[in-house]
Amino acid sequence: MKATFFMQRPITGLRYKSVAALLACGSMGMPFAVAAETAGEWGNMAKETMQQTQKVSGTVVDKDNVPIIGATVVVEGTSTGVITDLDGRYTIDMPAGKNKLQFSYIGYSTLTVDVNSRAEVNVTLFEETVNMQEVIVVGYNTVKRGQLTGAVDMVKSEKISNQTSAALEDRLQGKVAGLMISTGSGQPGSSDVKVRIRGTGSINGSNTPLYILDGVMIEAAQFASLNNDDIADIQVLKDASATAIYGSRGSNGVIVITSKRGKEGRTSVNYNLKLGTSIMRDLKNRMMTGAENILYQTYCAEQNPDSNQFPLMHLLSLESKEKQGTISASELAELNAGRGRLESARATDTDYLDLMTQNGFTMEHNVSVNGGNEKTKFYVSGSFLKQDGVLKESGMSRYSGRFNLDHKLSRVIDFGLSTSIGYSDSKFADPDYDESGNRQSWMNPWFTTYLAYPYENPDEWFNGDNPTLLTKYLHRKKGLLRLVGSAYVNVNITDWLRFKTNFGMDYYGRKTTTTLDREHPKAVSNHGYMSQATSDMRRYTWTNTLNMMKTFNDIHSLSGVVGFELYDGVYSGFNQTGYDLDPFMSDSPAGIGDKTGSSDNPPTIGGSKTHSNLMSFFTQWNYTLKDRYNFSASVRYDESSKFLGSNKGAAFWSAGVAWTISNEDFMSRFEKINQLKLRASYGTTGNQDGISDFGSFNGYTKTSYNGQSGYYHSILGNADLKWETSGQFDLGMDLRMFDNRLNVSADFYIKNTQDLLMDKKISQTSGFSEIKTNAGSIRNTGIELSISGTPVRTADFEWNIGANITYNKNQITDLGTWANADNKFVNGDYLYEVGKSLGTWYMVEWAGVNPETGEVWFYDQKGGKTEDISQAPFVDKFKSSEVPVFGGFDTSLTYKGISLSANFTYALNYYIMNATRWYVDNHNFNGNKPAYMLTMWRQPGDITNVPRFDSQNNPSPWASQFLEDASFLRLKTLRLSWTPSRKLLEKQKVFQSMNIFCQGENLFTVTGYSGMDPEVSGDTDYMSYPTPISVTFGVNVSF
Repeated sequence: MKATFFMQRPITGLRYKSVAALLACGSMGMPFAVAAETAGEWGNMAKETMQQTQKVSGTVVDKDNVPIIGATVVVEGTSTGVITDLDGRYTIDMPAGKNKLQFSYIGYSTLTVDVNSRAEVNVTLFEETVNMQEVIVVGYNTVKRGQLTGAVDMVKSEKISNQTSAALEDRLQGKVAGLMISTGSGQPGSSDVKVRIRGTGSINGSNTPLYILDGVMIEAAQFASLNNDDIADIQVLKDASATAIYGSRGSNGVIVITSKRGKEGRTSVNYNLKLGTSIMRDLKNRMMTGAENILYQTYCAEQNPDSNQFPLMHLLSLESKEKQGTISASELAELNAGRGRLESARATDTDYLDLMTQNGFTMEHNVSVNGGNEKTKFYVSGSFLKQDGVLKESGMSRYSGRFNLDHKLSRVIDFGLSTSIGYSDSKFADPDYDESGNRQSWMNPWFTTYLAYPYENPDEWFNGDNPTLLTKYLHRKKGLLRLVGSAYVNVNITDWLRFKTNFGMDYYGRKTTTTLDREHPKAVSNHGYMSQATSDMRRYTWTNTLNMMKTFNDIHSLSGVVGFELYDGVYSGFNQTGYDLDPFMSDSPAGIGDKTGSSDNPPTIGGSKTHSNLMSFFTQWNYTLKDRYNFSASVRYDESSKFLGSNKGAAFWSAGVAWTISNEDFMSRFEKINQLKLRASYGTTGNQDGISDFGSFNGYTKTSYNGQSGYYHSILGNADLKWETSGQFDLGMDLRMFDNRLNVSADFYIKNTQDLLMDKKISQTSGFSEIKTNAGSIRNTGIELSISGTPVRTADFEWNIGANITYNKNQITDLGTWANADNKFVNGDYLYEVGKSLGTWYMVEWAGVNPETGEVWFYDQKGGKTEDISQAPFVDKFKSSEVPVFGGFDTSLTYKGISLSANFTYALNYYIMNATRWYVDNHNFNGNKPAYMLTMWRQPGDITNVPRFDSQNNPSPWASQFLEDASFLRLKTLRLSWTPSRKLLEKQKVFQSMNIFCQGENLFTVTGYSGMDPEVSGDTDYMSYPTPISVTFGVNVSF
């Protein structure tokens, strides 16, 4: 008995030899034809099949109860199989004697289920942690993950979409080995963030990675105006095999962002709502109350009765004299005049922290629509975010939209668009909002809140140190318009050769406005001011490539690209400040009083414009033999407008190999190993971001002298400047076991950066003190380890865990023009020395307080203690601000739609300067103090770490007193969610999927650091805007 089925569109990987397969094809709407040798045979076959089979139906969904279209359902041990339809449903006939069904789909773990005579079997498939068939974008080419020779990590959208931070970098923290991210401000919309991939490789140049969004180079730290929920995945390229194709822009690593695109099938609408609140953390060290501060000033007055360091000290000193009977008549008259002041102060206890902070409200709406057919696919989204800060007068609102389109015009030509637009409107309390503000000033409300005297009434205290006046009279705003777009055209010359042209643009327009009303105490001299700064940045990238991808004789796989790229960037800025504001028009430039410059406070105007471009030629190739031996190579030549002569151009290259040992015949007996691969690569990359666009050229500034206009030589150029160049070696291993339920990746790397851009001291007879030149080198050596797995997985329950750790050793190998005879260079509190790390602290070692005198002690050259700081040597025993060990770990538990997940981040063994303590622990600095300052030394024999009021070294200058270990472990996110069952969703017949969740962010931090937050974007904590605790409730539904 024979039957043959003819399908017009056969499905790869399935052999249709049963009536069940025929029925499945019919249910999918696939055309087919049947032939039997005789009509009798056909009838006998049908009758026999009906007598020996059991019909089983059901639905296949993912963990969010979204139907999986095209999942394969096979009777185990047979070739009988079907494919799920557009609703994820299937129907299959089970042959007699068979009891198991096997469910599988690309990117998901295979699941085998016992039928046990059930007529309906519904299953949930879980995504594989790592999919070897997944296509990775490496440079201008695509490679299957299993064929990679370089170090590339991918972060899926669900890993970053759960968080509420507007900054993309903050959402990536702790998720990728080798990627170190530190955020320096809790201000909504802040761009104060530091990102490092495999360490710091430059002293004066940029250490920020290159960001690519849908093929377009974009500016870093400007993601606040874009919607992170539109991101499909992020790939972090770390070694030279992956980054060398980006040439002069790839030395610091590359972060490739791919936005979501439309999918073929029914149109799907997704709505995501988040509502939450942000809560200020409690201070680690409580500040003094009003009564405590008065007592503190009394202690200070006891030690120096003639000091007026603090506002009440003199009156308190007179009061003490009156009690002792030593007060003079004139002093008594002065005291009597001030008794009301003391009485009012003792009756007042203002909690300025409570007055200046709030619970910030967060609301976010996201709507997206995607769908399409075989020819046209689309993705459209829109979002609105409102986020209040925990400091009053801080927050942001963001409006964003995206439209992605892919259209197949014909068999030969297809084209597409990727466009996103966003506008954010921010109110800033943090003066570092524009990366140039001064946090150590009265304009920082967090600074003044710390230092405000609690015995002052905020409604009567007309002083620039009153923080409540900042919320009334000081306003800082920023509007940011961001547009990133690209358009491509593909010409498919053959099924293995394709030409592609892609044009992209990154644009932002930014306007910042600062207004100080004339009613503020600091505006007495200028009657208030308005300062406006506008900036405009446009970047264009045009890329043309010829891509090849072909397999020969089933054992040779070759893919490659040759291309040409042009980049052009223009930046312009304009600023103006006017004074003597009209109180009725203080929010408009029309309110500026003097517009001609005739007053004592004339307006100021400035501006700048700069321009650069880059021309590149490149080629990149990947070859795989027998799915075991993988080779890659790339070459790129860049010419930059930043350099002159023979230094304009430079070539960068890479080569990599990988051996997939698990595909060798001798590995067949190791059934538990799914993949074992060794990787090795070496390559070179460049860095041109350490100099300005015209840093190689001499610069001149317009001026006037004796009534005559002219120019003076203001910038000393260096025509011999060239690229910083990095050479990186990487050796890696990838291991997947137990049906990909255990995944391990390990990498060892050595990255040498030479020709560092440094400032060379020159004779001042030239009119300049230094010149930018190439000299010196740095080495970063490290180990990365990532482990993820699924220890438990059943039909109803899954437990996932993951962790990564990075150890990076930063080392100066050549100081170039900075070196003295000892190969050292001291710059402030830092020591630059061959063999040591960047950021090595260099200062006098603080040894406590002398209990007999109350003076500060320092360690002298013999290890003893001295009060004379000139006898104490500078030492380098305090380690570095560079972070040597960092990473993250996470876990998730899912049971019948209920999921609990947690994500932790950590950084270890690095030291930062707690400059906040320099101010609040300083007897010589005006303002309130922490309560522990009441333990100050008062008499011989007192054991304390707080010196006497009039100590000669208070606080210790250039000493280690405020240097602290900032190691921390943070619970970054904790999330509880519920996904309704498929049956429940089918009953209500409205939603295709639903997820309801509650999550907390930054819930706790374990650290020995005494400041508000050990995580800073630099090496010094200057009264940074505190990172709050956030609690969010939300729902995500699909129609």
